[in-house]
Amino acid sequence: MRYQEFVNQIVEHVRSEVDDRASVTVRPIRRNNDFSSDGLNIVRDANLFSPTVFLDECYDDYLKGRDIDHIVSDITGFYHSHEKVHSLDISYFYDFHEVSPHLAVKLINYERNAELLREVPYERFLDLAVVCYCLVEHTVFGAGSILVKKAHLDYWGVTKAALFQTAMENTLQIQPCSIRSMQEVLHSIIDTGDCPQLYILSNRLGYYGAAGMLYPKIMGGLSEELEKDLFILPSSVDEVLLLPDTEGYAVDDLKQMVLEINRTYVSKDCFLSNSVYRYCREEKNVKVL
Repeated sequence: MRYQEFVNQIVEHVRSEVDDRASVTVRPIRRNNDFSSDGLNIVRDANLFSPTVFLDECYDDYLKGRDIDHIVSDITGFYHSHEKVHSLDISYFYDFHEVSPHLAVKLINYERNAELLREVPYERFLDLAVVCYCLVEHTVFGAGSILVKKAHLDYWGVTKAALFQTAMENTLQIQPCSIRSMQEVLHSIIDTGDCPQLYILSNRLGYYGAAGMLYPKIMGGLSEELEKDLFILPSSVDEVLLLPDTEGYAVDDLKQMVLEINRTYVSKDCFLSNSVYRYCREEKNVKVL
C-alpha cells in the first residue's frame, strides 16, 4: 500500500472509532531541520493540548509488518487514555504573563532551518540559531513544546528582546543543566575502562539540552576542575558531548567523527550540527572551530 492510501485508510478508521464530537485532522507539520511530517490530531476542544501522531512513523511500522487494525488501535487507545487523564489546558498560552514562566530557549541548525526562521524570532549563536519555545509537561505524556513564532509576539504585544530575556532567564530554572561523565552513564552496561574521558551536557528532561552551550558558566566549572579547554561535540538538539582538550586530538578527526555519528545514528529532526566547538577556559566563551 502506498503512503497516501495508508493515510486515507488510517483517517477513515480512526474517525469511525472516535465519537462525533471529536475532530480528526491531518496536516503537514514542519519539524526541525526543514523536515516535514503529516501529523494526525484528535481534538474535542481547541483550548486543550492534543498530542500529535506522526503518520510517517506509523507507515514505517506498517512497512515492517504491523497491520492497519493494530495501528488504528494504538492511535485510538492513545486518544482515549488522553481523555481519561484530562487533556492539558494550554489556554494560558494566549496570555504572555501566564505563558512566560514556561518559556525557554533551544538551539537549532541555522542553515537547515532557513525557511522556518522566516516565521520565528531568533538570535544567531555561532553557526546555530537560538529560538524560544513553551515547555508543556504532562504526567502521562511527558514533555512537549510549542515553538514561539513572530505571530505570537504580535498577539502578545511583546518585543523580541523581552521574549529572549524572559526565555534565557527561565531556561536554567525550568530546564536546569547537568553534566555527567560517560563512564557514569555506561558503567552498568559495559566495561568503561578504555573509554575516553567524555562528558554529556544535557538538562533535566534530556529535551533540548544542547542549549547548555549558551551558558558558559555551566561548562566553566568542569573546565576549571580539569584545568583544560573543552571540545564540544554536538550529539543532537538534546545533548552535546564534552571532551577535554588534551594532546592527541586533531580537530579534523573530531569533525569526521561527528559527521559519521550524525549520518549513522541521529534522526533528521534531532540533528544539530556537523561542526566542532571549543569552550575556552581562559576567555570563558564558546567558539566554532
